[in-house]
Amino acid sequence: MRIYDIRDGLSKNWISCITEDYLGRVWAGTFGGGITVFDGNQLKVYNESNGLTATSIHWIIEDKEKNMIIADHFTGISIFKGDHFETWADEKFLPNKSVFAVEEDELGRYWFGTNAGISVYTPGLEDDKAVQFYNDAKNSIGDKIRFIKSDKQGTIWIGTGGSGVSRYDVKTKKFYFDPEINSALYRDRIITAMIVDGQKRLWIGTTAYLVMWDSKKEEISAFSQGDGLAGTWISVLYCDNNGTIWAGSDAKPGLAKFNETTKKFEKIDLGEEMVPKTINQTPDSRLWVGSTNGIIALKDDRVVYKLDENNGLLSNDVKLIQPQGNNYLYIGTNYGLNRLNLTDSTIASFTKRNGFPGIETLPDASITDSKGNLWFGTANGVTRLNPELMPPGDIKPVVHISGMEVNYVPRIMEQGIKLNFKDKNILFNYYSVSLVDPDAVKFKVMMKGFDSDWSRPTTETMKNYPLLPGHYTFSVKASNSYGYWNDKPVEFSFIIKPPFWKTSWFIATCIILAAVGIISYIKIREKNLVREKRILEQKVAERTAEVVQKSMEIEEKNRDITASIRYAERIQRAMLPREDSFHETFVLYMPKDIVSGDFYWMYDNGDLQFIAACDCTGHGVPGAFMSIIGHNSLNKVVRGYGITRPGSILDQLNVEVVKALMQRNEETINDGMDLTLIAFNRKKFTLEFAGAYNPLYLVRDGELIVYKADRFPIGMSSIESKKIFMNQQVEIKSGDMLYMCSDGYADQFGTADVKKYKSGNVKKLLAEIYNLPVEEQRRKLEKEILAWKGDLPQVDDIMFIGTRVP
Repeated sequence: MRIYDIRDGLSKNWISCITEDYLGRVWAGTFGGGITVFDGNQLKVYNESNGLTATSIHWIIEDKEKNMIIADHFTGISIFKGDHFETWADEKFLPNKSVFAVEEDELGRYWFGTNAGISVYTPGLEDDKAVQFYNDAKNSIGDKIRFIKSDKQGTIWIGTGGSGVSRYDVKTKKFYFDPEINSALYRDRIITAMIVDGQKRLWIGTTAYLVMWDSKKEEISAFSQGDGLAGTWISVLYCDNNGTIWAGSDAKPGLAKFNETTKKFEKIDLGEEMVPKTINQTPDSRLWVGSTNGIIALKDDRVVYKLDENNGLLSNDVKLIQPQGNNYLYIGTNYGLNRLNLTDSTIASFTKRNGFPGIETLPDASITDSKGNLWFGTANGVTRLNPELMPPGDIKPVVHISGMEVNYVPRIMEQGIKLNFKDKNILFNYYSVSLVDPDAVKFKVMMKGFDSDWSRPTTETMKNYPLLPGHYTFSVKASNSYGYWNDKPVEFSFIIKPPFWKTSWFIATCIILAAVGIISYIKIREKNLVREKRILEQKVAERTAEVVQKSMEIEEKNRDITASIRYAERIQRAMLPREDSFHETFVLYMPKDIVSGDFYWMYDNGDLQFIAACDCTGHGVPGAFMSIIGHNSLNKVVRGYGITRPGSILDQLNVEVVKALMQRNEETINDGMDLTLIAFNRKKFTLEFAGAYNPLYLVRDGELIVYKADRFPIGMSSIESKKIFMNQQVEIKSGDMLYMCSDGYADQFGTADVKKYKSGNVKKLLAEIYNLPVEEQRRKLEKEILAWKGDLPQVDDIMFIGTRVP
């Protein structure tokens, strides 16, 4: 066993909660120091210095989307959505936030090109030495850096927006300006594209033609439309896995590839006019081309796949493409980042809401480094993605239909509801909760009986239909930010009845009436009987409607009463202290009804810790009112009067309860409470106990000791009667378990013989579980009583408190 504290990197020694995430990392919340995460090798602290405003942590829990939900004492709820994305944008790291070029050299250093020069980051060095800056003023390389390409053999080429091309020699650690190369460039010296191919040839795109520098032959070649290029303004260059050079053009849109035999370019038919902006290749040999119209995939020079906003892209303006292994393709746009799953074609979205703060990616500013991390240059800094930390995104969302409106009036939803033919306008509201990126949740709907297929995915959370009479089923599905849809849609079926004059029964009635009209006077009496029958049916219907109306009024009153009691439950819950107020303490709280006559009370005045388990007369609403009186009286006696001895506290509590219940000069009262009260002195390591009917159980080394309470309750007496509660000293040792409970646990009926559980079984159970962690003890107690109760009703409120002596 090893103990970690602030000397090892822990943010603070006061640990308030501990949890483990799906990666096996341990999250330790502190009170006043934020959160420390231990991954098995090192400790990492999250606090205000790196964006976490929550510093006094009460609880940390992981939801099904692998978000970490953080409850803070002062700032409320915070959500940690993962550290797979990490962004650098401050001036200590970058001379300018717009990162147009990203490269890793053979020494493992990272080069970032901006509008204010170059930043070179060397991992592992001290902060003041890890980053170096180069610019035009100091190094004569220009400030508008657009491309940085390493040949991995000691030379790093730098293309600029107006200052031509420079190179950096890794051995001499100096920049060089090659007049021969730059003299071959167009006069504005604006570099629009640049790559180094497998033969170490440097290809440079300009606004007028394409230049190639062969370092082995020390020759320069120039290419234009006469050499097969689609246009003269080169928008993108790429060297594929076979060493083939691809060139996209802007002024005259198109794509061409270089033929090494003929030394000419050959145009590729893309099927539509498009301006290639970025090109990359996946391991399956598909060549991906991004443009302002989305992205396409080429296989054997033919378009085999298309993707745009209609299929899930954040924007059609594709800026960069970066593969990740065999399964994923990252697509940067001017609105954020998408990830295409090459296996199942699902599309994930990453924006500021789920960890990608760059928003707009910049053209071709991406790499996969030697460690497998992906780097993206954006208009707001450079972002690194660690794929190993990416949470699984295949959790299917849960969708709900929240409401229905008929002719713009809310209507209670009942499966199979029948509507009038005048109810033509039907509107449904629906939603799906996703904390990863709520804005990325999309929906597809279909009205069976009206729509022939699912609608296109949208972010709308309502759908309106103008419908004719018929049978309909409304279906809705949702997808999360990773592009996964729930398998089974949520459905609601209903019927719009036709007008009565189009029903078969109405037509039949008309035929019968016509026949009756031509029948002889003998049938007149029979017709009168039919008329009287209808009158009788109408009266029965009226009486039935009155009965239904009365029933609805009674149901409404019942709902109002239940709602009031539910609100009282919230008040009572708010009155109770947190169940984890004290260390190594559990509370099993199982009200019989919505509100409870049992309550627990905890208080820490610095030196003493008080815990009380109280069982008031009755249960439900009467018991709840009594619990409020007891809780307030305890606070008044201990906090107001400053009484700290348990026996004296019960003496004064009895007086306060009797006074509270004798406001109308009654001579005696029949209400009160049984309780157990302990006071633990941390400095003196002593424990005092006093009780009214309810005992205190102490378990040490498997032996259970019972400290009996006085055999009279709080209250249930006249104001003149005197009760003196005995104050008992309890001998304790570190590790002892103390238990307090109401009589609801022992009095619960169960088993096939319908017997009470009884206190003997309670004692036996406590002696078996005392050595378990307190939360496991609470679960054991709950599981035991539920198994005992079976299908029988709960007879009384149940409360059990256990605490371990530190």
